[in-house]
Amino acid sequence: MARSKPTGEASGTSINRPLKDKLHYEHVKLDNGMDILLVHDPTTEKAACAVDVRVGSLSDPKDFPGLAHFLEHMLFYSSEKFPVEDEYMKFVADHGGSTNAYTSAEDTNFHFSVNWPHLGEALDRFAQFFICPTISSEGVDREVNAVDSEHAKNLNADVWRKMQLWRHVGNASHPFSSFHTGDKKTLLTDPLARGLDPHGAVVDFWKAHYCAGNMTCCIYGRQPLSELQAMATEKFGGVVNHGLARPSFSGEVLNQDQTGPQVVRVVPVREGHTIELRWCIPPQQPHWRVRPSEYLSHLIGHEGSGSLFAELKERNLANSLVAGEASESFSACSFFMASISLTDAGQKAIEEVLSLVFAYVHMLKSEQGISADRFEEVRALRELDFNFADKAAPMRHVQGLSSSMQEVPAEHALQAMHHVPLDYDEAAITAVLDSLTPANVNVMWTSKEFQGDTDLVEPVYKTEYSCRALPKEWLQQWERPGKQEALHLPHLNPYIPSDFDLLQEEAAPKPSIIHQTRLTTLWHRLNTSFDLPKAAVIIQITFPESYATPEAAVLEKLLAQIIHDQLNEVAYDAELAGLRFAVNAGSEGFTINFSGYSHKLVGFAEMVMLHFATFTVTDPVFQVRRESLARQYNNMQYMQPYSQAFATNRCMMEEKAWNWQDSATVIPSITPSDLMEHYARAFRRCSLTMHVTGNLSAQTATSLAQHVEDLFKEKFSSKPLFDSQRAQLRVTQVHPGESVLHSEEGTNPEDENSAAFMQFQVAMDDAESGPARLALLDLLVAVASQDAFTQLRTREQLGYLVSLFSWRQWAMHSLGVVVQASAFPAQHLDDRIEAFFEGFETQLKDMSQEEFNDQVEQLVQKKAEAPKYLRQQAEREWREIHDGTLRFDRVDQDIAALRKLTQADLLAFYQEHILNSDTRRRIRNQQLRIQSAIERFLTAM
Repeated sequence: MARSKPTGEASGTSINRPLKDKLHYEHVKLDNGMDILLVHDPTTEKAACAVDVRVGSLSDPKDFPGLAHFLEHMLFYSSEKFPVEDEYMKFVADHGGSTNAYTSAEDTNFHFSVNWPHLGEALDRFAQFFICPTISSEGVDREVNAVDSEHAKNLNADVWRKMQLWRHVGNASHPFSSFHTGDKKTLLTDPLARGLDPHGAVVDFWKAHYCAGNMTCCIYGRQPLSELQAMATEKFGGVVNHGLARPSFSGEVLNQDQTGPQVVRVVPVREGHTIELRWCIPPQQPHWRVRPSEYLSHLIGHEGSGSLFAELKERNLANSLVAGEASESFSACSFFMASISLTDAGQKAIEEVLSLVFAYVHMLKSEQGISADRFEEVRALRELDFNFADKAAPMRHVQGLSSSMQEVPAEHALQAMHHVPLDYDEAAITAVLDSLTPANVNVMWTSKEFQGDTDLVEPVYKTEYSCRALPKEWLQQWERPGKQEALHLPHLNPYIPSDFDLLQEEAAPKPSIIHQTRLTTLWHRLNTSFDLPKAAVIIQITFPESYATPEAAVLEKLLAQIIHDQLNEVAYDAELAGLRFAVNAGSEGFTINFSGYSHKLVGFAEMVMLHFATFTVTDPVFQVRRESLARQYNNMQYMQPYSQAFATNRCMMEEKAWNWQDSATVIPSITPSDLMEHYARAFRRCSLTMHVTGNLSAQTATSLAQHVEDLFKEKFSSKPLFDSQRAQLRVTQVHPGESVLHSEEGTNPEDENSAAFMQFQVAMDDAESGPARLALLDLLVAVASQDAFTQLRTREQLGYLVSLFSWRQWAMHSLGVVVQASAFPAQHLDDRIEAFFEGFETQLKDMSQEEFNDQVEQLVQKKAEAPKYLRQQAEREWREIHDGTLRFDRVDQDIAALRKLTQADLLAFYQEHILNSDTRRRIRNQQLRIQSAIERFLTAM
């Protein structure tokens, strides 16, 4: 029987969009029931698409934990229409795009981006995931190794360990309690031992759950809406609708044998203490118009004056606090959590910490914490963020919209992405607040102090823990907590902007110096091209002593963290109102970044700089911050091996880079007087370089620059640097023909992963040879990255983490490859990377002229993609100012250089810099898995 042509009609739904959103939207419902939102962007260089399937890990069969996640992996392989393995991923990569997916409790989301002219071809390949995927038995046997490697990567990550432990201590008969990621044992070894068919299980799961009626989709492109609708109908019309109901689950996730509130004491991998309170609350998805848990998150998680966190910090009990709906919530059950990072003093005063939490909750109940006026304040802040949101990257946009459409009508999907509440419902909010009781709480308390004092082990991650009832006297005290005078509801936020007008002056094409003294250089660019009343300010303070020794580096990091800490109450209000700042210590000095609404930005920046110039510290604050920073350094021993390889490379190659062991050694002896002496001395001779861009005039920028210079002259008696003191950012350049190898054992004996990082130095970013060589480097990465992934991960199954990329160390540009694995030693990974490069030469030689031209054109389109928002543009301009390259037309220069390249140029470049041992500059860093005593003995035999 002839198959009728699929059709789809626009629903006529009006999409609620931000005031400044220039995109065009249309909602379409296909005949097969698939919900699709179309987005037309007339200026985009990138197209994108996402499909969200309403099935996730809660639907895993009991015999195959992790199956939904495993199927997500398998769908990337091939399809009946496109049978070549990894053809979809290669097409996307070859046409300037990227692709990814994730599996959550109830959803699996697939998404990609691609250069916009190739959207139709990419959609054709992508749609086959949901029409006719080829799930081969041989592919299942191979890809299970990638899932296993992904799990091995997470074994020593406390966030994964605690997430699984929360599930494990729950109701064992509920799918919430299962192992959602899966590994080789749960997906292959155990099922085979029981006589089950893993391949058949994957195929059956796809057939049982991948149904058009349970899918939402978003397509984003430059094409007109009518053309996008035709694409959607043609490509996704073939997805079958089996008429399946959306999966549903019970909300009974707690342990039914539990006799009362529990405290779970946990031994973490990393140093530090945390306490997390978690309550079961009414399911929140039905209340998406009200967002009750987010209203309470705004209050309980507030960090301004009178907040719970401000009081905890004042008593030196906490480093941070996060409150809100937990990520493990799902449609039938929601959790509200408050997670507190404790100081050492807080660890010793846990009863006081928890009492303050319940005192704040009690204050909300007794002092009109729930009110229409306060709800309106929250809604206004969310609407401000919504109406003046920075433009999102297309792939991020479609991923968010397709996910939102599973829970809210398409017309409100954009508002849902920005968490905008629509209706005030006092009863719905009260129902959540009333759930935050001592009788309903469970507590997870994490600290290495519990080592040796636990009696249970979680079976998947082997986390040591104990489970006890909370003391009754604590519960009784929390039922009637005393009034804490320091706790009160947030005051009116002074940083909410009211002037959204754009300057009418002519915008500048690039930054220029508009003010210069011996101490200060001010770059400025009036830029209202993003049509948003926002600005960005970057201030760099350079001084010779910066990072000169490990002690200096530690002192400067400590200063930056204390300044953040001291300004937190004020900065939190500013952040809620769309203003952000960051103080970063680096090898040249301090860089202070500001961004947000131009109306209040300059006043905020002046306040921060005044604090910076009048800094002082008390001994208790110093001790808490030093304790926190020392813990950060010590926890670096638990970094992933590939991150350790990068860190070691930086210490080897960059002049002012110190290893974490040195920093951890010096920090215990540092005193408050050391910090204040370094602070006072550092800025006596310095330079100030500023970049002001966005909706701020030259006059305003100059006034700010003069204000900052006057502060430094008044407070530090600052004098300009001598020419000989100006920073030289230096990186070691390996000689041609030299190959450097550094191998070291990892620092975490519990981490079974090894890693290999191979770097080929290519060129300095200079005006003479830079543009041509850098264009060749970019082209090589574009041509080779997906092939490296296909060969090293998909075919050889070395490990989950495989990447080929370009890497920049100051002005030195390199090609890098990193592989991390649990099943192979670092030397084997190194050998396989080398083998890939040797074999890839043949592919370059065999590339047709048409393929070469297409690769160049796709890279040109990728480079032509304009920044999406002002901050991104400001950072791009700052890089040119900071490095002294001043190539503000870099994109045009890069494109011109690309168009001049020939295939012979690329092959010669590859041979010179990658293959030829007489001319290449190669650095290899290997992170070796720590051997046990038995392994050492066997190796030595």
